[in-house]
Amino acid sequence: MVRKIKSRRSTRNTDRATFTQWVENSGITSSAKRLPASNDPQWRGASKWKVTLRKGRKSMSLDYHMGSAHKGEPDTIRVLYSIVSDVSSYEGSRPLKSKDELDHAESFSNDMGYEGMQGLRVFRAIKKEAAQFKRFVGPAEYGRVLSLEMDY
Repeated sequence: MVRKIKSRRSTRNTDRATFTQWVENSGITSSAKRLPASNDPQWRGASKWKVTLRKGRKSMSLDYHMGSAHKGEPDTIRVLYSIVSDVSSYEGSRPLKSKDELDHAESFSNDMGYEGMQGLRVFRAIKKEAAQFKRFVGPAEYGRVLSLEMDY
């Protein structure tokens, strides 16, 4: 006699979809406008862009930097990959036993190798980006894209 074993529901990506497939099927498009170079020494030699992502009637705009080795304007998959990487780092550094923002910022800074105020500044920028991205794609899709196999 063969017994069926009921498995626990998993939050992992069970449909084996990849990030590239998600982008191709998402209907998200982008446009980019070149901005004057940043004065921040961290971005020396980088090109600065204002990128607008669109999906139907929804849109999301952000500043986007590309290192000097990258030519041309940023494309949709590259921008989305950067956002998802940032947001994954933010969500993945959330302390399990604390809901305090400063604990989360400290955990994020330690994970990313930042120290002091620079870590807090980056943490807050990515926190804002995560909220913006979640509104743009919706809460269900937000959780789904964070669980995808990153193949880009």
